[in-house]
Amino acid sequence: MYRFGDGTPFPLRENFIETLVAVVDCCVALYHVEAQVEEHQAHIRDARRRAAEELRRLDALHGLIETAVAPLMAGREQRSGRASEQAAAKIFEASASIIRSTRAGVSRRRETAEHEIVPPRVLGGVPVALGQFFCRHQLPDTEWHARWLAGGEGPATAEIGAHATRELELVFRAALPPDSFWSRPIPMAQLFHGPVTALTEGGRGRPRQLRLDPMVLIEVQAMPGREAMVLRESTKRPGSGLHILMPRPGEPGPMVVALDKRDQSRGQPFYIDDLSAGALFGAWRTLERELPQIYASRQELAAARLGGRDVSELEHPAQLGELILMAVAPLVREMRMRSRVPGELTLKRDVSVDRREEMFVPRQALWNKLSVLSPRHRQLFEAIGLSNEATQEFASRVSDKAARARPRQPGAAPPEPVESPPELPTGQSDGFEQDPDLLDPASTLRTPAMDPDSESTSTEPAAEVRDDEGVSEVEVTNPARQDSVSGIIERATG
Repeated sequence: MYRFGDGTPFPLRENFIETLVAVVDCCVALYHVEAQVEEHQAHIRDARRRAAEELRRLDALHGLIETAVAPLMAGREQRSGRASEQAAAKIFEASASIIRSTRAGVSRRRETAEHEIVPPRVLGGVPVALGQFFCRHQLPDTEWHARWLAGGEGPATAEIGAHATRELELVFRAALPPDSFWSRPIPMAQLFHGPVTALTEGGRGRPRQLRLDPMVLIEVQAMPGREAMVLRESTKRPGSGLHILMPRPGEPGPMVVALDKRDQSRGQPFYIDDLSAGALFGAWRTLERELPQIYASRQELAAARLGGRDVSELEHPAQLGELILMAVAPLVREMRMRSRVPGELTLKRDVSVDRREEMFVPRQALWNKLSVLSPRHRQLFEAIGLSNEATQEFASRVSDKAARARPRQPGAAPPEPVESPPELPTGQSDGFEQDPDLLDPASTLRTPAMDPDSESTSTEPAAEVRDDEGVSEVEVTNPARQDSVSGIIERATG
C-alpha cells in the first residue's frame, strides 16, 4: 500500500513518483514540438509581413515613376513625335511591366510560404513522446481494454487499447512472453476446481448436460461494459465451441451462445444453472488477476487519437501536454501539500506490518527538466505544483484561487472587488519564492530583458501598422537618407 508523505493512504497502487518524472519528460517533449510548430507559424507570418511590405514599396515606386515621367508624356491626341515623349512612354511601360512581374513573384513566394506544412519529422515527435510514456506508465483512471487470441499453430496474440482520458485513445502492439500465463491456449480445467457440468434447457423441455472443464479457452475480451470468453472443444481440429458473455449488473448470469465449426452461432442464447455460473465467475476472477500481464506486454504505440483525430495531425501538440498535466494535477497538488520535507514530493510504501520505505523526488530535479521550455510553456507546470516557490506560498495561492471560485450563498452580500493576482505565476512574478536549501547558488532567474526565450527584449515597442488585409506589420525604424530614392519610397509607404 502506498501512502502520502504524512502517512495518509495514497489512492493508487503504483509508484507515482516514477510516473510523475515520466510525465514531465513526456510533456517537455510535447512542448518542444509545440515550440517548433510555433516557430514554423512565425516564419509564415514573417513571410506574409515581408510580402505585404514589398508590395507597398512596389506600389509606391510605381507612383513615383509615374509622377516623374508624366510631365514628359503627351496624350494620344497631343503626340508630336518628340524623342523625349517616346522615351518617357517607353520608360513608363517598361517600369510598369517590371513592377507587375516583381509583384507576381512576391505573391508567389508568399503563397508558397503559406502552404508550407510543418515537417513530418517534427510532428513525428508527438507519437514518440506518447509511446515512451504510455508503454511503461499510465495516467490515473485509465481505462484499459484487451482482446487475447490463441489457437492453431502460431503463438498467442493480444490487441491492447486504452482511454487515457476521455478524449485520448491509444492502441498498442503487444509481445507476449513465451513463458507467460497467456502464451498458449488455457485448459479450463486449470481455471476450475474440479469437473463442471452445466445444465441447460434442451429440446422439448428436456435438460441438457454440457461439460465445461474439458474445453479450452482460446479468446478473451476485456473492456468496459463487455467481458467475454470463447471456449473450444479442441485447438487441434475444427470443432464446436461456446461464446460466454459475462453479465453486467442487473443481469441474471452469464449468457452462452453455442458456436459451430465456422464460428457461427447455433441456436438461441441461453443461461446455465447457478452452480456452473459460479464456476465461471471464479474462472473469470482468475483471468482478471492475470490480465495485467497482457497490459504489461505492450511494446509499441500503434496509434493515438485525440477526439478521433490522429495526434500527428494536431495543429498544437501542447493540447496533449495540457491533458496529461491536468490528469495528474490533483495528485501532484496533494503530494505537495502532504510532503513533510521542503522541496520534495514524497511517497511511502508499506513493506510489512512494521516497516515502510520512502520514495521522493526533489522538485528542483523536475524544475531542471523544464529549463529548455519558454516561460509561457512552463506556466501550467507551475500551476499544478511543480514550481520552486515555497509550499506555503503555493498553498496560499491555491486556497485563494479556490475562494475566488467558490459560489456565493443566496442572499449574501457581494464581496468587495479586489485586484486578483495572476492565476499562473511564473518565475518573474511577484511573491515567487524558492526553497533555498535545494537551489544552486550559481543559478539565478533572468529578467525578461536578459532571457533569450522571452518574446521581446526591447524597451520601446515598434510602431505597428496594418495593411488592407488586416495583417499586422512592423514599420521600418531606420529609414534611409532623405535624398535617396529608397528614402522617398519609405516616406511614401509610411
